[in-house]
Amino acid sequence: MNYQYYVFGMHIQSALELPELLKSELEVLPDVSITIGKTPATLPKCQKKGVAFEIANNEFLLDLKDIARFYVTNGTTIIIEPKINSEADDIRLFLLGSCFGAILHQRKILALHASAISHEGAAVLFTGISGVGKSSTANAFRLQGYKMLTDDVCPIQFQQQQPFAVPGYPQSKLWEDTLEKLAVEYDHLKYIRKGIQKRAVPILTDFVKEPLPVKALYILQVHNKEE
Repeated sequence: MNYQYYVFGMHIQSALELPELLKSELEVLPDVSITIGKTPATLPKCQKKGVAFEIANNEFLLDLKDIARFYVTNGTTIIIEPKINSEADDIRLFLLGSCFGAILHQRKILALHASAISHEGAAVLFTGISGVGKSSTANAFRLQGYKMLTDDVCPIQFQQQQPFAVPGYPQSKLWEDTLEKLAVEYDHLKYIRKGIQKRAVPILTDFVKEPLPVKALYILQVHNKEE
């Protein structure tokens, strides 16, 4: 069985159910196909290699111990080879993050590591290194009545030289201590994966589904001052 979704401005056909994404009812050819199958052990024409990944021209291979090997190619295809006893939550976490980031790059779409909110009909983005507070800042605004476009990955598309922020999917990921500081009850919220004190926060009623023009981008940084 294949599931149909829409995310980051793309129609997705997936052999894996992805409850985090918005379902698509349109009968169109998919932009991206996600299947379960055999992946290459390595990339023969590897151009860049890290601890768990390899990159070649229009190819991305991610090999995660006890989770899965992911093969992303040509901006159109993701093949997942699950490891024995792997958890579906773990697979989806890296599929929707690193693998979709690779898809966007292969499609020549600028993908920022950023969260985004809507303000007066335009998008305001928060970017910075991992753990600096992008999701926390966006959700603090959401709790004050602003709507969110995306959490973690923000594609940028240009229309007549104007940058537009493209919505992601209606979920945010927040640490428990952040939820406490934001005064959000979280006992009923699902962990994003076992052993990590981070919860999946649905934002269905506070989610913007259409691209918005970008009017500001804030780079978040930490400091050691008291204020």
